[in-house]
Amino acid sequence: MSADRSRARRAAMSLAAAWVAAVALVSAPPARANDFTDQACKLPFMDTVCGGVAAVTDTVEFVTDPLGYVARVLTKSVTSSLNSMTQDLKH
Repeated sequence: MSADRSRARRAAMSLAAAWVAAVALVSAPPARANDFTDQACKLPFMDTVCGGVAAVTDTVEFVTDPLGYVARVLTKSVTSSLNSMTQDLKH
């Protein structure tokens, strides 16, 4: 009986993971580019300032909208994984 329960739990976890991946792909935020900020963050010692600003921004985003923040992080993770897999398949 515990084997049936284990299989059911595994199936439920698989379905939940597939649902989260599907939602993350569908609700991907648009890409934003800022050339000035990108160039400024490459200057010496500015990378630490940019990192600090990014950390504060991430914290504020999480506090104001925790589920949206988690969705964005999952979207980035799934997108990065899929890009990595497609790069590996090309070689």
